[in-house]
Amino acid sequence: MVVKFVTTRSLGLPRGPKLAIRFLQYRAKSTQAVPSKDHFRRIAPPPPPPHFLLPNKMLLRALLVATVSSHSWLLKPALRVLSLLAHPRVSLLDVNKNPLLRQILKMTFYNHFCAGESGAGVQSTIRKIKDMGFRGGDFDLRERIVIGASASKTKDFPTSQNSHSESAQHPDIAAWRESVLETVALDLMREYNQKGVAVVYNTYQAYLKSTPVNLLSHLELAEKEGFTIGIKLVRGAYIASEPRALINDTKPETDHLYNTMAEGIIRRQYGSFGSGDRPFPSAGLFLATHNKKSVLKADQMSQEQLSLKRPMTKTQYGQLLGMADGFSCRLLQLGQEMSKTPRQTSPEVFKCLSWGTLKDCLSYLLRRAVENRDGVGRTKEEYLLLKQETMRRLKRGFM
Repeated sequence: MVVKFVTTRSLGLPRGPKLAIRFLQYRAKSTQAVPSKDHFRRIAPPPPPPHFLLPNKMLLRALLVATVSSHSWLLKPALRVLSLLAHPRVSLLDVNKNPLLRQILKMTFYNHFCAGESGAGVQSTIRKIKDMGFRGGDFDLRERIVIGASASKTKDFPTSQNSHSESAQHPDIAAWRESVLETVALDLMREYNQKGVAVVYNTYQAYLKSTPVNLLSHLELAEKEGFTIGIKLVRGAYIASEPRALINDTKPETDHLYNTMAEGIIRRQYGSFGSGDRPFPSAGLFLATHNKKSVLKADQMSQEQLSLKRPMTKTQYGQLLGMADGFSCRLLQLGQEMSKTPRQTSPEVFKCLSWGTLKDCLSYLLRRAVENRDGVGRTKEEYLLLKQETMRRLKRGFM
């Protein structure tokens, strides 16, 4: 009687029970249908994080600013220092007299929030943001006019140290300021906003109770005189100095008003316009906001109008230079993902720019710091995302 032992070697299997089992499992799997190339194509890799679009230098500056603004123990002393620098009492704190201090501020906070001190500097900043995918820069004439008016020492303006805040608090002067700015903007729109193209935009602040009626009257002017009205919709930029009686009672009211106005303009149905025999006038809409829900809702409405082939107002989006970069970059990514989604168009995203000398812009920088303090939840989220992207690049050796 011959006893024949069957071993793993006689079966052509690797030695050892575990290796043999693994080999048999592999052979069983190999007999299954091999996935096609199309199968792997359908499994798209996840999109990169939004801050992936930021250049290294901009990323590190953003991380520095977000680190300060998202930690109250750093932000409070930073606000005090900026306030001292904006109103220096000694030469050591004057950026025009202290070259070391000037260089530190210029390379950090100024370059992060401001476009430049000269035309060449501004053009360089615009080129950089265009390289990232932004359409360009939006310049706010309102800031320049208000600063210029507050600095004028005429009989119409108080000349005390608190002249700007006193004039802003006075209802008559606040109304005069708004009236002058609107008159300038409307005159420029009459001249330059022709043939359906909006070049000049007037700012409409949703936190003011008078804004819906004011916008309606300007739409009527555009209809009557035949120019394209440029509508730049913001929530509100001067809440600290505006007379309280002019402002909505609660923030939810302002949010609702902002979204309602944006929807009406996008769908070209506002007041009596767009219903019956009264067509909506030629218009362009610029949503200047850091509110993610408002922008994504507006973008969704725009895509719906296009897919249904319904009339809509051309809508563009903008955030301040140096703020809400993750949100801005996410909008850019939506455009880059068009080939993988049923989107009709790519969002047109801008960065709103301020420019001027370092000395002139210190008050502006202080205001941006205060805004970051008020939006601490948003800045905390931005800080964590920036930190995550910085660590990702360091691990991969991209820095």
